[in-house]
Amino acid sequence: MKQFFNNLVSLNVETLLIVSIILFLLLRKIFKWIKQNKAKVKKVSILGNEVEMYEEKGITSPHANCIHGHDVVQVLYKQRKVIREIDKIELHFIPRDLMNYAEDTIDVIISKLEGLFLKFLKEKIVSDDLVGNKCYKEYKLALQLSKRILLREALRMIRENNFIEKDERGQFEDYKKMKSQNFFDTMSEALNVYYTCSCPTREEIRHYNLSFINNPDNNFNVLRIIESAIEKMKDISIDHYKSIQKKEKLLDDEIIKLFGG
Repeated sequence: MKQFFNNLVSLNVETLLIVSIILFLLLRKIFKWIKQNKAKVKKVSILGNEVEMYEEKGITSPHANCIHGHDVVQVLYKQRKVIREIDKIELHFIPRDLMNYAEDTIDVIISKLEGLFLKFLKEKIVSDDLVGNKCYKEYKLALQLSKRILLREALRMIRENNFIEKDERGQFEDYKKMKSQNFFDTMSEALNVYYTCSCPTREEIRHYNLSFINNPDNNFNVLRIIESAIEKMKDISIDHYKSIQKKEKLLDDEIIKLFGG
């Protein structure tokens, strides 16, 4: 290093000037190259939203001069937005709305069966505290445990979500009756397991409930209630899928508007 400076000092002024100019030009060239190729962030407006994008200086894109470049970006951005909205409908709103309706229907049935049990209990025993009766408490608990099983069955049916696939009237009618009978049998079997009280017995309750349910004047046909619920769940699914089709059509119209079709 010392020898280098000794040699530098020994150079004449003219030579030092030339070396300095060369170094200056070289450094300026390096800094210019770095500045041109550094990624810069710029903000652009896409469908009214300000979005940050990276702009590469000194790098030419094959689509840089495309007159439809901005339109393509707009369509892609809108497509991504629509896909997210559709996913939200399919993965969140449809299961949520269907499960809410299924649970409401189960609660209606359970509430009615509780009332029927109290009515039967009143006919069978003399007591001023039917609600405090041990068998009533056990029956009420059995109904709540049955509800958990029925909700699992409802969730399984919703995950299948083939209400709309049964588009032919005959197919859906068969499907609805089959599912309704499955729900009815599942509830009956659950009550057989969870209710063990002997006064009244489970068999006595079953006969009493069936005699009441089968009486058209009482307007409490459990199978019909379940069938109506399945019909309503199908309507909920159709409404949501109509919303999805509407969003897809808006996107298709946007593409046709921009590029023709």
